[in-house]
Amino acid sequence: MKRNLFAFIAVAACMLAGCEKAQENGEDGTGGGNASAFELETSTEAVVLDSSKEGATAVTFTWTSGSNFGTGSAIEYVWEITTASDADYEDAYREELGRNITSRSFSIGELNNYLRTHLLAMDGVEETYKVRVSAIVAGSDVDQSDEVTFKATTYEPFTGELYLLGSAVPSGWSLDKAPALELQGSGIFTFTGRLNKGDFKFVTSRANFWPGYVRDGEADDNLTLKYFAAEPDEALDLKFELENGGTYTITADVINLTVKIEEAEGIVPAFSEMYFVSGGNDWAFEKMYADPTNPFVFRYNGIVKAGEFKFGTSKNSWENMYKAPTAEEGVLDFNNSDKTWETGASFVGGFDPDYKWNLTEAQGGKPYKIYLDITDGEESMKIWQFAPYEHLWLVGDSTPLQWSLDDIEASDSQTMKLKDADNPYVFTWTGALNNGELKFSCDLQKDWGGFWVKATRTDEPFGGQNKAQCILETGGNDYKWKVTAGTYTITIDTLNETITVE
Repeated sequence: MKRNLFAFIAVAACMLAGCEKAQENGEDGTGGGNASAFELETSTEAVVLDSSKEGATAVTFTWTSGSNFGTGSAIEYVWEITTASDADYEDAYREELGRNITSRSFSIGELNNYLRTHLLAMDGVEETYKVRVSAIVAGSDVDQSDEVTFKATTYEPFTGELYLLGSAVPSGWSLDKAPALELQGSGIFTFTGRLNKGDFKFVTSRANFWPGYVRDGEADDNLTLKYFAAEPDEALDLKFELENGGTYTITADVINLTVKIEEAEGIVPAFSEMYFVSGGNDWAFEKMYADPTNPFVFRYNGIVKAGEFKFGTSKNSWENMYKAPTAEEGVLDFNNSDKTWETGASFVGGFDPDYKWNLTEAQGGKPYKIYLDITDGEESMKIWQFAPYEHLWLVGDSTPLQWSLDDIEASDSQTMKLKDADNPYVFTWTGALNNGELKFSCDLQKDWGGFWVKATRTDEPFGGQNKAQCILETGGNDYKWKVTAGTYTITIDTLNETITVE
């Protein structure tokens, strides 16, 4: 028994000596490398955190694979980072990277956020950091680690959202309706749209007026941003000014703190929405619809009770409204053959003056078609006291009677009649149509004048419409529907100007 024990000790001593010899010779028996050869390297010792290049690579760390000493055990890698003053990594941020990881890269934006989040880096202050990577093998207490250092200065990252606010903005000072600028990357935001004469600044959310960006009064160019996390003194809350309304592209760079204001190519309306606001209708904000052929014109159709009215550009907001230019122009006179009246219209950014158009008791309670044109320099309001038609007629080469107004009037086969005797505005017709064009006459005037129900664009496909918008007017574009032969049921609402085709 003693002999076997001595033999075991001898073998163990020999094996230990051989293992030490193998390590001295740089071998681990598996080709796994040498413990003393573990190395960590950095691509740079002076990291430049340029906020305008957040997607670019800031630094790359690489290290050798380490050794498992021939045991067959997996090698796990541990990452630690701290400030250079932390001698023993006591306050280090530690991550277990797992297996088969021998490098790690950070983009500028990633490293900036990493240092600010995990090491509470102070923006604008250069700091020296150190990184230690260790190769860990289960059951081994051999130290396989290396350390590198680098310097970096973090910056305050730009906000992810930006909104326009001010008297120059169609929604005015309403936070919840402030238009958003579009993030282009690297802290650059853009907005293209209609702005009014007035002022504006930038806010970072629709919930609060601060944080925000205003005009830096110490800059000479009046196009420099200044950031405030909380409301500053009134003297510092400066805005950017627009001397004229128009279509603009605003570019805000919240990293370099610059603003660019340019007149945009093309012309777009100042507002994409409009509301009819009438005392006769309890001052409700009733949404108008954009004219299908002219985005500067908004329409409202309906029964309007007696009372004053004006137009809102944002629901439930009493600022930035279109109103009568004077009290005199608010008076409406329908004593003409067309029962129409047209006046100028004025955009009022605040609350005053508050001139409104007025429907008298005698004028109220009738159907009206109202048009508001917001074209710059040509603003106008037109109102038509609409009288219902007795019939509509199908006209066009898609019909059996083609374009002959005399034949159509005499035949009655292409006459649309009331769908419901209690509703004088809705007409219907069912029948067969051929390939060709189609529109609808309201009065069969033989000089081809008069009023027509027309498509919203040339050769608009006929069929499948469900209360789709159409146009009832005299003059204008002669748009027609393009019909494919078949049997159709057509319903037209002349007051609301919609068409349904089944």
